[in-house]
Amino acid sequence: MKSSLTLFLLLALSFPAFAADLDPAIAPLAATRQTEKDKLVEQNTAAIKFARDAYLVALDLEAKSATDSTAVSAINDEKKMATDGFPGPNPPGGLPRKLQSPRRTFVKAVEKADDDMEKEVRKINADYLAALAKLSDPKLAGPIAEERRRLQGQGPVRDMQKDLPGTTWKSINRGDLLTFGEHLANKSIHFETPNATTLVIHWDGCYSDTLTLDP
Repeated sequence: MKSSLTLFLLLALSFPAFAADLDPAIAPLAATRQTEKDKLVEQNTAAIKFARDAYLVALDLEAKSATDSTAVSAINDEKKMATDGFPGPNPPGGLPRKLQSPRRTFVKAVEKADDDMEKEVRKINADYLAALAKLSDPKLAGPIAEERRRLQGQGPVRDMQKDLPGTTWKSINRGDLLTFGEHLANKSIHFETPNATTLVIHWDGCYSDTLTLDP
């Protein structure tokens, strides 16, 4: 499964803050889009969990026979990283050679799962915008433009409650796609926006992640 922060952002924050305020003609389209994105999140999480579990099995097997202190330390570090988040692209020094291939398989599986999700998210967003464009009521021009702005992340993030919901960001460290919803108020999470396309999240007083706006 993804890191606790990623799950919190993808699942707990994935419901549009503005759904209740949408015009009745737009709301069903937005709900369909959200349902499709939720399914993608589930598929992404399942694919990564499958790959992670296989890698953890390989780590456990090698840990039973490892005697070198450096190898044991590297294996323990990998197990923690694989459980809590995602290992970086390069293996730690001292990781046994037998684990190099399983590690590459895991990293590639994560990259593929995220790439597949990103492609599908872009398609869902494009379909949603196309559906909005077919609405002919002139009174919907403003709400549709606002939806497009939120979806495409146009303009600076000035107000966390107003501007973040509905936008999708990509973690620089892990490559995860994070879509924000309404429940942004959380005592353990602090947001910073250095510029219009960069978001820094601090949580639990000691962790942070930097994200870039996903067009």
